[in-house]
Amino acid sequence: MTTTAIQAVYVRGHEERPEPKPHVVFRIDIQAHVRSWQMWRRYSEFVDLHTELTKSVGAPPPCHLPPKHALAMLRSPKNQALLEERRAGLEAYLRAIVSAKDSRWLDTFAFRDFLGVPTGKQTAGGASTGAAHDGTRTRIDIGGDGSAGAGAAGNFNFTSSTWLDEHMDLQSLVRDIRADVNRRDALSDRSDVGGAHATNVQAKKKLAGALTRVGALVAGLDVLALRGMSEGELQRRTDMVARLQDDCEKLAKMLTVARHTSRGLGSPAERNPAAGSDRAALLGSSGTGGVPAVSSKPIARVFGVPQPPKETEVTRPLDDHGLLQLQQVKMEQQDAQAAQLAAILQRQRQLGVAINNELAQHIELLDDLSNDMDRVGGKLTAAKKQLNRLG
Repeated sequence: MTTTAIQAVYVRGHEERPEPKPHVVFRIDIQAHVRSWQMWRRYSEFVDLHTELTKSVGAPPPCHLPPKHALAMLRSPKNQALLEERRAGLEAYLRAIVSAKDSRWLDTFAFRDFLGVPTGKQTAGGASTGAAHDGTRTRIDIGGDGSAGAGAAGNFNFTSSTWLDEHMDLQSLVRDIRADVNRRDALSDRSDVGGAHATNVQAKKKLAGALTRVGALVAGLDVLALRGMSEGELQRRTDMVARLQDDCEKLAKMLTVARHTSRGLGSPAERNPAAGSDRAALLGSSGTGGVPAVSSKPIARVFGVPQPPKETEVTRPLDDHGLLQLQQVKMEQQDAQAAQLAAILQRQRQLGVAINNELAQHIELLDDLSNDMDRVGGKLTAAKKQLNRLG
């Protein structure tokens, strides 16, 4: 998130704090595109910010700070009129910086740090991403290939919001890698082997960086679990990471195996398909053009009875080694999908068990209620008999 993502900023309240000595802090509400947060700052911190902005930019911000009163008694927390006047002045000061056409003060690190805005999250080379919330800052250096730099080594100190921001960044990076794969295929269609190879290498570098950052997300979930995140939210984020890992695996296979041999990519077996006679011998009797003859009988699937192999656009340019590799890729994809389905079914089973336990508790409560009603009914019957005797 960059500073331009700030939509609004307000100073909506204040409170007195006794430590380290009695003082007043103001509550700043910051609203961004995707989320909002709060920061608490003293008036002296506003003064330091004003000094730093003036020094960094070379000119004071477009609005002045409310004046600092000389008499200590006027700064008493009981003087609500003075505090309200100062709150309004501080809000006008911040909003003037955010809404100014000149973004020199808005783009400074001092202002971003003052509001607790995550720094960077830009995709240009050498840019950086980070977060600052309530005095805690996580900084991860991101290179132009999407890989995490040395600043991220062993640092998985995500907050709940910065974890989601990093996940959104990785989803965008995965889309960029997929676009690189499509660009590689387009270059191959134009017989630009050098360009296709360079694009393929660039996509592989981005994918390596993405895998490293996905590992950081997994480690960040462990940290969030220790901080008390609910089990349901952890399970939801675990599923999000699993889908991200599945996308990365699919991209890795797409980067390893080229689609067609005419593009000049892939293994030598893919670039040198088998002869038509060998293929006909492998696939059985063929009709015209080496294509297997089509039977006049209607096609019907019978379990246990093998069906004759069929030639497709994907298998036509491949020899036996290429077919074997393609089959292995398909089997790995099916295994990954089966594992994902198993995880979903396991989750559904856990939900079913939880619902069953909840229903059992409700049945016990209803049984207790029924017994209580029977006892009350018996007492009412006995009381009615006694009233009849008295009547």
